[in-house]
Amino acid sequence: MFEQEIYDQIENKLFLKASLAKIPLRGDFEITPRCSMACKMCYIVMTPEQIRSAGKHELTAAQWLKLGEEACKSGMLSVLLTGGEAMIRSDFKEIFSGLSSMGLTVDLNTNGTLFTPDMLDWMAVNPPSQVNLTLYGSNNESYERLCGLPDGFDRVSKAIDDMQAMGINVRINSTLTPYNYMDADQIIAYANERKIPIKLVSYNFLPKRRDGDDAYIERLDAKTAGELELKLKSEPWSAPGDLYLKKLLEQIERKERSSNPQPMEISCRAGRSTFWITWEGVMLPCCTLDNITAYPLRDGFDAAWKSIYERTEKIFFPEKCWGCDKKPFCPGCPAIYYCETGDSNKHSDYLCAFADSLIAAAKAKYNGD
Repeated sequence: MFEQEIYDQIENKLFLKASLAKIPLRGDFEITPRCSMACKMCYIVMTPEQIRSAGKHELTAAQWLKLGEEACKSGMLSVLLTGGEAMIRSDFKEIFSGLSSMGLTVDLNTNGTLFTPDMLDWMAVNPPSQVNLTLYGSNNESYERLCGLPDGFDRVSKAIDDMQAMGINVRINSTLTPYNYMDADQIIAYANERKIPIKLVSYNFLPKRRDGDDAYIERLDAKTAGELELKLKSEPWSAPGDLYLKKLLEQIERKERSSNPQPMEISCRAGRSTFWITWEGVMLPCCTLDNITAYPLRDGFDAAWKSIYERTEKIFFPEKCWGCDKKPFCPGCPAIYYCETGDSNKHSDYLCAFADSLIAAAKAKYNGD
């Protein structure tokens, strides 16, 4: 844990310097919208038939490698391959190897269903720097309900065991929905048993990229999601932990934020030191902010990146949130507000209710209220 904390501190300082210098230190390459599953809350997944019907096509391996080369010249040191399911592409190995040969650290987002013996043999020689694997449940029944894959858990669990046996660095991500929230304790136990770091959250953003203004998913009501979030954040393996939450409660009591409200800029790395490129080749600040776009293949990488960071600098939180004492308990950011309301500057009733629920649960736990 100590080594990980040191690594995180160094990484944070590096990205802070990159943000100040407007250097695109990391890129997320969304190389396909296709997937081996059909998760109900996915914001991007498309079948090959849907792609053809829309008159669209994925970038070629050569185009992805061209983007990688140009991004490297501008300062990129690491890249994440994601989808959809990145490994569903027949030329996945070509893209991965080409980017790795540029000296980049290559991470992989995956659902873990395509780790065939051949792929595992290849990955033993060409390991990703990190594999971020999304675990959607603790049993096959949850996978069938949420992902439409009856043997999903068996396949994913085997992939995790195989990668651990090979010494590949695996991390687990998971999001709780109405279809799998009852698995929370079992998902945590699964990760702890295998000593795998896990990030588990209860908030689901609306899939605006998929559905536009009509975006909708079945998600947990705000009260339930907020209560579950307290449980997740106060688990021993959670980065925030009890001490962090107690400090936030003390901050609310002192009303430190509301005493001097200031405009709140976007505070993450998106559009400052990181960027996202969609499967069609469109650059975004992050995966959800599709109202800020640039075209690196058409206009050149540097011009696209400059356009992205200049417009990202003009994004602010809703004014109603600037002095809100509840903000540290709220999952909202300008990108999330955009998904929730269609406007980065418009606050969300769902997010407010989520924060209220989390605060009430935290007070009850820590203050005996």
